[in-house]
Amino acid sequence: MDAVILLWINSFAGKWPLFDSFMTIAMSDFAIPVALALMALGLWFSGGGEARQRNQRAVLIAVMAILVANVIVFASNQAYYRPRPFEEHQVKLLSYTPRDSSFPSNSAAVVFAMATALSIAGRR
Repeated sequence: MDAVILLWINSFAGKWPLFDSFMTIAMSDFAIPVALALMALGLWFSGGGEARQRNQRAVLIAVMAILVANVIVFASNQAYYRPRPFEEHQVKLLSYTPRDSSFPSNSAAVVFAMATALSIAGRR
């Protein structure tokens, strides 16, 4: 299934330069962390009084959750290596070739950790 999805998505690579540029930026290692950092920064300074303190506490909890998620991903990558699909199939890459394991995804773990932490902190 991975191969089918990869080859379908990759069939569009190189056909539309503007779309290629967008995908290169959107899928870079910096897009998700920068977007999350900007959201956390906005949350840190939003609200007033007690609401602001709650928001800042939520951001601190999210940062701790992200640290835990990164440790778990690192340990998982050391214990189990899953090759990235482009290592097993001939595809046209738009960016560099990462060499870490494809599972678990660091970006997915970070987004899940932040969303879960903010959700739990928001309930308090």
